Amino acid sequence: TKERLMYGNWEYDDDPTALIAYDAIVDLFTNTIVGDETRYLVVDVARYGGDKTVMTYWKGLKSYRVETLVKQNTAQTSEAIRRASREEQIPFSQILIDEDGVGGGVVDQLPGVKGFIANSTPFEVRDTRNTGKRPDNYQNLKAQCAYTLSDRVNNHEMSIEWDDERAKEMLIEELEQIKSKDLDNDSKRKVIGKEEIKEKIGRSPDYSDCLLMRMYFEFKPQGYNGILKTSY
Repeated sequence: TKERLMYGNWEYDDDPTALIAYDAIVDLFTNTIVGDETRYLVVDVARYGGDKTVMTYWKGLKSYRVETLVKQNTAQTSEAIRRASREEQIPFSQILIDEDGVGGGVVDQLPGVKGFIANSTPFEVRDTRNTGKRPDNYQNLKAQCAYTLSDRVNNHEMSIEWDDERAKEMLIEELEQIKSKDLDNDSKRKVIGKEEIKEKIGRSPDYSDCLLMRMYFEFKPQGYNGILKTSY
């Protein structure tokens, strides 16, 4: 508060629980990463109300487009996803939809797409390089994806190429709110919940949720056989 109000440094954040560095967040919009033409569509769904339905388009770890839809029912959202699949040539198996809440209805209307359930079991990770390192223990899939996202962003392995300036501003604000929670008795890594973030910024973190969900495909690539392909 002193940095911001006395010295006018609004980018200052000394919160040790923050998972992503501010500079790394800003760098998302100028990063140059190795090209990957594999296309994905990641959708955070909302029906009527204050929240938005956000559709993010990806080539590898580069998001090249974002659409923000408001006041849509599940049938309209499903049709928008079908259209996007046709126009962008994105297979249904590479479309991921937030299945919690009303998003489950959209998943049901689009057989073949993937559903993301935040509180589901994390993916199993094995030490494929025989390093002897113990895999991290996560509370749920959301926490696993959040920590993975923080690694990708902090290491400048992702990029954002959106034309929507307002969406970019909101994404920056939301990514700053991805924070760890204290370890519990099982030493599981956790992150703060969506409701806590909504209370702080006054809205749902729809854009950052799409980036977080994109990490699902890092754990479940094509030909997935139940073991995480990425070594550590």
